[in-house]
Amino acid sequence: DALSYVRARSLFLPCSLVLFAGEGICRGAGDTKPPLRAAALAGVLNAVLDPLLMFGVAGLPAFGVAGAAAATGLSQLAASALLLRELARKRSAEGLARAAPRAPRKTDEERAAARKLLTTSLATLTRSTAQLGCWVFIASEVSRRLGPAAIAAHGVVLKVWLLFVLAAEAPAVAGQVLCARHGSTG
Repeated sequence: DALSYVRARSLFLPCSLVLFAGEGICRGAGDTKPPLRAAALAGVLNAVLDPLLMFGVAGLPAFGVAGAAAATGLSQLAASALLLRELARKRSAEGLARAAPRAPRKTDEERAAARKLLTTSLATLTRSTAQLGCWVFIASEVSRRLGPAAIAAHGVVLKVWLLFVLAAEAPAVAGQVLCARHGSTG
């Protein structure tokens, strides 16, 4: 089951990348409404597609775990298409140039800021990778030692915990935008 899930989900990894990048662009611009709309679309679409692809409804074949992965992937595909469309519309509405002007040579201060940003990004990537690795390890151990009921309970607890983590992160995003605006004007 895990292998069929990973195979189906891996087809949609570019959609995940587009969603993360698009969300970052919107965060940087201080506009978090497009990612919210994309996430809402993904959530609704996933709720509709999951039973259809997992259990097969109205004569459709049942794909089981691979159907759950495909439903999530298709939801992310639709969400990334919506986010890209909204970003393109915003770009054309603001009249931004298609080709970026040639950048002047970087100063030492700009290079230091870029190194600091890269270091911070690398630390965040390391933290996220470690968290994901721990979740996968714990899930595999729970599954192997305790069985399906325990892994289901683990999944529920993990999702509740993630909800609280993301809710706590939301004010931090707003704070980042406010600090960036204040720093660029002052």
